[in-house]
Amino acid sequence: MNPETIGQDSRSLNARVAGAISIARYHGADIDPADRRFDTMEAAPSLGALVDWLSQSGLWARGARLSFRQLMKIDSASPILLLLANGGAAIVVGRDREHGVLLVCDPREPAAKPPTPVDELCLRQVWDGTTLLARASRDGAKDEGAFDLGLLARLVWGDRSILRDVTIGLKPLKLA
Repeated sequence: MNPETIGQDSRSLNARVAGAISIARYHGADIDPADRRFDTMEAAPSLGALVDWLSQSGLWARGARLSFRQLMKIDSASPILLLLANGGAAIVVGRDREHGVLLVCDPREPAAKPPTPVDELCLRQVWDGTTLLARASRDGAKDEGAFDLGLLARLVWGDRSILRDVTIGLKPLKLA
């Protein structure tokens, strides 16, 4: 894979599925394509079908339309699946902000070759912004609750020593 031929492969039918499997493995989930039947009328699985598949497998997954600049600003080391216009896919595994390129690899062989640097102009020719974001699920995490008075009360009462220190700090000092 090189910047001129990104996404141009006769095996592109399964590239999206392979990319989803690769991203799931990165997050500790082992998913099997035999567990999910995709629409046979489509040339490649749609973004919605992939999101549903990953979500049912215990991952948090969302589809988004991102720009090249937005991809460059993401600080997470997690891989990101780009769904290419021809039905193929590519995985963003890193960024080189100094040179203004994304480091992209083939989803069917993510570790076989070093990532290919791809600039905005080259990527724009094969990608319309359709992106699959995934991470491990945070079910039951306290930080996903609503921000309300109950959350504030739990935070304050969770560490009473901080509340005591703040109260002491607010008392006026008596100077002799």
